[in-house]
Amino acid sequence: MLKEGSVISEQLTIDGEEKRVRGDEGAGKIRYEKEVRFLDFQLPLTVLAAVNRLDTIQHPFKMVLHQWAKSVVLYHFGTDFGKSQVMSITEAELFFRNPAHPVFDDPNNLVAVYTSAFKDIGEAFNKAI
Repeated sequence: MLKEGSVISEQLTIDGEEKRVRGDEGAGKIRYEKEVRFLDFQLPLTVLAAVNRLDTIQHPFKMVLHQWAKSVVLYHFGTDFGKSQVMSITEAELFFRNPAHPVFDDPNNLVAVYTSAFKDIGEAFNKAI
């Protein structure tokens, strides 16, 4: 929980088992899976332990959450959803020939999002939407 830019509490529980807990002083404890015990930690009040304590050996449970969080995209439904942006024919041809990476993380560029998905998935994508 945040209050005025400071972390006042932070907790992670998975299947009823506490994995990380932190109080309003910045101190907390996190489960060290390899040795099946908790480790103490201290972070500045303005820093979240959830994103600053990543370690695949000590805390593998956090990596699953981290990978999921990296894939989350916020789409602003109720806005123009990128309708005000245009992709020229030249840009579209270049993108189709050599897309640098999927652009699902740009909710304001609907043409690029669609083009990237169609290139990866094909006609099944059209049928799904």
